[in-house]
Amino acid sequence: NSYQQHMQALYTKQIIRMFSKPSLFNTNNYPYQARALAIGELNKLLKELNYKGKDKLTKGQHGHLKKMIENALYFM
Repeated sequence: NSYQQHMQALYTKQIIRMFSKPSLFNTNNYPYQARALAIGELNKLLKELNYKGKDKLTKGQHGHLKKMIENALYFM
């Protein structure tokens, strides 16, 4: 449902913020160990987001989350 999709997106965005480079909008005060765990979690999520069903909304949501993670890892 839309609530679950919203929570998935918020969770993914927070994990991306945890390991991203510090910037004006992201001070990134997380310790090195937390950043390393965040990268591991993003890689795990990336493997799990391979939806094979027919529901277009879920497929689109997973595609969007995968793209967010791929971009974050690429521009890290």
